[in-house]
Amino acid sequence: MTIPKVLERYFSDQKYHFFLLFSVSIPVNILYALIKTIYGVVINSHWIIENGIYYILLTMMRLIVIEGAKRGGKKEIVATRISSFILSLSSVLYLFMVLEMYYNASAPNYPGVIVYAAALYSFVKVGTAIKGYISIRNIKTPAIKVANTVKVSHAFVSLIFLESGMLNIFGSGGKDERTLLLVSGIVVAIFLLFSGVAVCINLKDSTSSISKETRKK
Repeated sequence: MTIPKVLERYFSDQKYHFFLLFSVSIPVNILYALIKTIYGVVINSHWIIENGIYYILLTMMRLIVIEGAKRGGKKEIVATRISSFILSLSSVLYLFMVLEMYYNASAPNYPGVIVYAAALYSFVKVGTAIKGYISIRNIKTPAIKVANTVKVSHAFVSLIFLESGMLNIFGSGGKDERTLLLVSGIVVAIFLLFSGVAVCINLKDSTSSISKETRKK
């Protein structure tokens, strides 16, 4: 497909627009996951290894959703179920990361410039995720539902990592600050867990939508 055709479809096809943007971060996530995991093993940091594994799971979810959306029908539903399960599973891993930050102060200290850049990136990510969720809410296919959920969930996870970085720079390292981080992290972990469950519960409605679209064709 030529560049002009890609651009034409990008601006005219809302579903294609969504999944193209959804897939852009996959190479970055793969690289980030590998670097984090290898670096964590080298310095023997459980938190960094867990962080790398989280990004591996995130990449798996994105790849499975995109492949399911390409195939459609029952395979899309199966892909949605698998991705939803991985999303709920990632909540357990994420909870371990939060507990590590609370009990062992495992999160690394980054320079201020990196934290500020991460802050900008995190807020843009949250805004983009919410905008995407609203703009494409009328397309109720299973892949769209779980992809939106993955985007919003990862945006919230990024905010917790940002909170950790900000507390490392501006905080005193007191128990109250770590408790605040722990509570925030637990809330996000619960959100991850139930988001995956909610997508599976709503699959029945999405299946009905697919059946209607198929009959129209």
